[in-house]
Amino acid sequence: MDCVVRNFSERGACVEFNAEANLPEEISLTIKRKGRSYLARMIWRHANRVGLAFLRTMVTDAPVDDFDARLRRSEQKKRELERRINALLGED
Repeated sequence: MDCVVRNFSERGACVEFNAEANLPEEISLTIKRKGRSYLARMIWRHANRVGLAFLRTMVTDAPVDDFDARLRRSEQKKRELERRINALLGED
């Protein structure tokens, strides 16, 4: 079942569903982008929002999106653009 993670920490998360879902007390929350899955216990519920406390973390497949690699590529592109701008302005 898809959900939106509203708050996330190393100890738990607040997740929101499209509608009130019938959930068991313990669930598995998988966050594909992080390549992690968490065994969690529901500790509170309000309408379509649920508070979860993590009991155990499991590493799943490799993360879908490697933030560090994207950041390094972005910083490299920024430096290249700065060099080009400085060359065009004659500031070398």
